[in-house]
Amino acid sequence: MTWFPWLGLALAMACGESTIPDESGLGNTRLHDGLPNALADEDPSDAQFLAAEGSTPTSVPASLGAVRSLAVGLWHNCALDTAGEVQCWGYGERGETRLPPALGTAVQLGLGEARGCAVNAAGAVRCWGVGKGIVPATFTGVVQVVTNSQLTCARDLRGTAGCWKDGHEEALPAGLDHVVQLSAGGAHVCAVQGQGSVVCWQTGGSSKVDFGQSRVPAGLGPIVQVAAGPYHTCAVDSAGQVSCWGRNDAGQGQVPGELGPIVQVTTGAFHSCALDTEGAIHCWGGIDPEHPASVPSLGAAREVHAGYLHTCALLEDDRVACWSDYEFGPATPLGELGQIAHVSVGDEHTCALTLAGKTRCWGDYRLSQTAVPRWLEESVTLTVGGSHSCAIDVEGKLSCWGHDLDGQIHVPPALGRAAHVAAGHRHTCAVDTSGATQCWGWNDHGQTEVPAGLAAMRELSAGIYLSCSLDAAGAVTCWGDREQPAAAIVPEPVHTAKGVSVGGTHVCAISPEDQVHCWGNGRFGQTAVPAELGPASEIASNAFHSCAITADGQLRCWGRNDDGQGEVPPALRPLQQVSAGRYRTCAVDLEHHMTCWGERSDD
Repeated sequence: MTWFPWLGLALAMACGESTIPDESGLGNTRLHDGLPNALADEDPSDAQFLAAEGSTPTSVPASLGAVRSLAVGLWHNCALDTAGEVQCWGYGERGETRLPPALGTAVQLGLGEARGCAVNAAGAVRCWGVGKGIVPATFTGVVQVVTNSQLTCARDLRGTAGCWKDGHEEALPAGLDHVVQLSAGGAHVCAVQGQGSVVCWQTGGSSKVDFGQSRVPAGLGPIVQVAAGPYHTCAVDSAGQVSCWGRNDAGQGQVPGELGPIVQVTTGAFHSCALDTEGAIHCWGGIDPEHPASVPSLGAAREVHAGYLHTCALLEDDRVACWSDYEFGPATPLGELGQIAHVSVGDEHTCALTLAGKTRCWGDYRLSQTAVPRWLEESVTLTVGGSHSCAIDVEGKLSCWGHDLDGQIHVPPALGRAAHVAAGHRHTCAVDTSGATQCWGWNDHGQTEVPAGLAAMRELSAGIYLSCSLDAAGAVTCWGDREQPAAAIVPEPVHTAKGVSVGGTHVCAISPEDQVHCWGNGRFGQTAVPAELGPASEIASNAFHSCAITADGQLRCWGRNDDGQGEVPPALRPLQQVSAGRYRTCAVDLEHHMTCWGERSDD
């Protein structure tokens, strides 16, 4: 077996797939192959088009030949073939799959969040993607390069390591010497030194959440390989034992006791995988305890690498296989979605529920908010927050995915069967079948502190700083927004209401007389209900604008409109549902057709 211990975890992006035949033995997991990647000499717009039209982190190009080594990022991958040619695939909207011209023969690859780097046969480093920057002239004779969203690091044959950002060298931990392997995580870098010790350090400053991924535990044996992930780190010692530290709320750091001798470990966001001496892959962790990280039937592997939510392996026959427990969404809704029952819009992504119960998401993927869990086979309702999504299936099981630094996608085990869910900007609230309400996630303004003594709830809405509920009798209760507590005080006309919708820091509700009332922060006119609106059947609010469906199915929007989110298309047919996102608005008509408008500006 050949093993490349210098290939550490990296980070990246993608869209599209084809399924390998049933003999793969995957169950709910699919292996992918098939789509060509963007060519190095194409225009950047062409590369973006190709990514939007079908290249996902799991769609291995059909043109990929025999592979010598593999590098996996958050959302994209690159392979080095036996001739030293590099081929990349996955989300590539930021240039991470677009190789520079005249790259030359490569010998090693390192991927970052939206960046890739390669070492050529002369020991020179070339990088591409976001922040590709200038490689300092002092970095020559390189044998390994790694990169993350903050900086790039390299080492030479003598074990001398260095890091740089924007062409300027960065300080290293004192005493770092004779480095034999580097690995770059989401906001930290780790190095294995010649005597087997590991040194890790943060690279993202105080703005990055620290889960302890850079605090190396005491008592480790001599380490031969380290893998720095987005939120946790794992290492293999000379006896083949694996140790992990950092984030462990999804079981990603809980190493299975039955693992045999391991030669390589790799770390994703919520899962970890290891390769044993027989070439077998073992994975553990997973955001949903009922659906742990899967491993397909592949045969013997030489390498395994974990991305944010996907995994790729280099097999003994030089082929590459990639898989995920999630269905990666495209940048735009490709193809016909069918009849839509419900649509929900977030900051920069959208999800729709079809009449057949299928959940489809598209838009910004960088926080995994469009990666729908494969176990979610049939849903009855869904909701989208700022950068996360949630859906309830036919059995009442609630699943959430996407941005999770505040714990907003970790459904409390005690919730039980869910009847309603509302995703806020960075928190989530749900009502179970008994009518009890629970909220979790970001709570700096008290938005998850459900008031005691609430009656059984039938509806919820969550925003940035506020949460509101509607009980069976129509009584409205709001909580949160400690900076502007008046926003949580429900005005008298809507003490009882037919519907309620929380925006960023404002709320709108429909009174028993079908009149819309809005209150809270109205800086952009989002609380200024048009005088001519008349009776309304549905209300939708987001950070800076609000929309209402009138009694005759027409739509009116007010508030911020600099991205066209408030410009209602004139040809809309009578509507049954509307969702207001930060930069766009979507609506479903009575015939279940969906229309969306508005777009985030490039400013």
